[in-house]
This record gives sequence, C-alpha cells and structure tokens, in this order.
Amino acid sequence: MEKNLKARAKAGQLSYGIMMSMTDPTVVEMAAYAGYDYVRIDCEHSMIDYSAMQSMIRIANSLSLPIFVRVSPQDDVTRLLDFGVDGIMIPDVNNKADAIAAVNLVKYAPVGERGMFKGGRAFRYGDVDVTPISKQVNEQISLIIQIESKEGLDNIDEILSVEGIDFVATGRNDLSQSLGFIGQATHPTVMAAEELIIKKAVEHGKFPNVLGTTPARIAELKKLGVLTFTVNRDIGMLYDTMKKNVALFKA
Repeated sequence: MEKNLKARAKAGQLSYGIMMSMTDPTVVEMAAYAGYDYVRIDCEHSMIDYSAMQSMIRIANSLSLPIFVRVSPQDDVTRLLDFGVDGIMIPDVNNKADAIAAVNLVKYAPVGERGMFKGGRAFRYGDVDVTPISKQVNEQISLIIQIESKEGLDNIDEILSVEGIDFVATGRNDLSQSLGFIGQATHPTVMAAEELIIKKAVEHGKFPNVLGTTPARIAELKKLGVLTFTVNRDIGMLYDTMKKNVALFKA
C-alpha cells in the first residue's frame, strides 16, 4: 500500500496519524509497529531538541513511516526538510501572504523558493543530485497549512488559491478564541467554522487534515470528504492510561 501521505489521499485511501509531543524516539517506532499511517511531531507546543528530532526522523524513515513536523519558528523548515522529514505543517496561516511564504519555504522553484542544499541527509549527503528531481521532490513533500483564526476564515479563498498547498488543517481550540468562544472547541459556531474550512479545502482541490478523536466524529468527517485524520496525541494517551491504571488499584 502507498506510504506517501499525499499519494494516499490522491488515491482515495484513508490515513490515520498521531501527534507526538514526547521526546523519546521509541514512541515513533511504536507508532509504526502499532499501524499508524503517519506521525506529526509538534514543535509548536512541545520542547523537542534537535538531537531527539534527528533520532525520531531516522527511525520514521527507516520504517517507511511518513513523518511531519509542525514548526515554530519557521526558520527550522529548511533544515528539517534537508534532514528527511516528509512534510511541514505551518500554523496560523491568516492571509495570502502567509500562504505564499509557507510555500516558498517548503517547495523548490518554480513553485516556491526552498533553499537548495545538495549535501543534506535527504539526498544521501550529496549522492543524489536534487536539481533534476526538484519537481519530483515537490510532489513528494507535503505542505500542511493550519487555518485557525477569524482572519484566516475571512481570507480562506485567497489563501487556498495559492499553488503548492497540499493539506489544510484546522485548529478548533484557537478558532474558539478567535471567534469569541474561548475554550469551547465544540461550540456550534466553532464546529461550523471547521466544516467551512473542510468544504473550502475540497473545493480548492486541497486535502483536509483534521483532528478526530472518536469514531463518531471520524464518521462525520468522512461524509465531508476528509480522508486524512489525526486521531490522538501521545501524551494524552499515556496520561489517560496512567490515570486509569492507578485508579484501578486505589479503588
């Protein structure tokens, strides 16, 4: 079965991934063996250093597990791509200028302006000449943008008109703040905003990438045309299991 996430989406295949905040590379290995279709490392809200990141990327590559990184700040993008990640998620894309800047970081010319370094690990330290395959690399690497504000909603059509965007993610927690319903991620207005983002993504030929943590929500998202889902976060799963375990013995 196809491993590349974008190719899977183009083929109509469903994909289920997990967000990672833990720094132990073993968790990446476990995700691959458990059957997840991709992992997304969260560098926006987590303290993951480069040493741990390198090991996580190497393990994912060795097991043919697509690995993406949500970046913060964005000056990490080039070095992550050169080391071998399969895609980048850019949070807080609020307007067309933000979208163009994201594409320029992730895609080679003529689509973007990604810096070209022929000695990176992704190109076998210079053994593979990236110049003649830059178009192929652009197709293999995924750019995920995250729309999570009222400004992003207001500018959604011009954002999604930008060439080079592959996936569109939502962010209901931040949307709830921006829309005036702070902390109410399931408020009807927030849910409607997420569904608008999904609808617009599909209309513009982009693939929605949406968080869905219950089978019922996944079923709803499938009806909207979503094929790629992030279904949980490592620290949440571990913490819930720990609470249940100690409660079992204290009961």
